[in-house]
Amino acid sequence: MIFSIITITKDSGDLLIRTESSLSNQTFKEFEWIIVDNSSSQNSLDIVTKVSARSGARLISGLDRNIAHAWNIGINASIADYILILNSGDTYEPDFLNLCKSYISPDIILCGTPLIVDTAGKAVGFFSNRPKALWRGMHLAHNWMCIHQHFYFKHGLYLELPLAMDYEYVRRLFSIYGSELFHVLPATSNHGKYFLGGLSDKCYFQSLVASFHINIKYYHMNILLAFTLFLAYAFKRLMTLR
Repeated sequence: MIFSIITITKDSGDLLIRTESSLSNQTFKEFEWIIVDNSSSQNSLDIVTKVSARSGARLISGLDRNIAHAWNIGINASIADYILILNSGDTYEPDFLNLCKSYISPDIILCGTPLIVDTAGKAVGFFSNRPKALWRGMHLAHNWMCIHQHFYFKHGLYLELPLAMDYEYVRRLFSIYGSELFHVLPATSNHGKYFLGGLSDKCYFQSLVASFHINIKYYHMNILLAFTLFLAYAFKRLMTLR
């Protein structure tokens, strides 16, 4: 087994069907799918149970803490060398895992480039991976990152923060290895679809505040610079909502 794909659900069983379809269409089949359900309602859990049964995924249910805790449960349960985290509703293009296989190395983290789509399925642009800009914010598509398990064992799992836990993790590694750790996969087309409307989108400004504290508390960024970045991203967001 080369890849473990971990998907977290919480009352998003209907979205999980979209993710299931994208994984069943992968041209490279040597992967396991781990679904961690974070205390969904019975109706959603019924869908998740049916999806896991027909796809052969391992289902871990009954958790009631937070996303980071669920990610960590999935990571600890994985048996593959390389770990990917794919949110319920998001998708991979059919050749994505095959592309990852061509570039995998235990010394780098692969970063895919998804197409960003709105809740209606309309494309609104590509996610721009910028590893050298991580000091400014989460400029990597977390759901399209392929990470060797030794990074988790050596540098720890995700902190159980309410938001920006993915940013804290990649920023932690960035502070140790620099931007060279992150290898952006070649993109003749997109590597999947990132659907807007998830937790980080719904809590955008709260996520900015969390990133503000991460940069100051963990990485000793000048408070004036961190606050300036916060205002810049907040202004950009407000402009897109007009």
